[in-house]
Amino acid sequence: MGRCECFGECHRGHDGRCAAVHGLPHPETGSKVGLTVAHLDHTPENCDPENLKAMCQACHLSYDAEHHAETAARTREAERAKWMTPLFPLPVVS
Repeated sequence: MGRCECFGECHRGHDGRCAAVHGLPHPETGSKVGLTVAHLDHTPENCDPENLKAMCQACHLSYDAEHHAETAARTREAERAKWMTPLFPLPVVS
């Protein structure tokens, strides 16, 4: 209890279970560990215990990195599309 539950899902390269303990310096980064709740399917509404895992910040951020990149790309594209309106209305062709 109080220890990161990641067994390598984060792809950070630790062997076996992550050694980070809540409130202590992280064994790799040296920063104070704060355990976070990772939603393994990246769906915050899904709070089934099988979908949740306590992870240190480093493992959680690494685990979510690809999902965050995809979400950011969709957000950027939506923002660009919002501003890509034509300066002049296009003629309607019948």
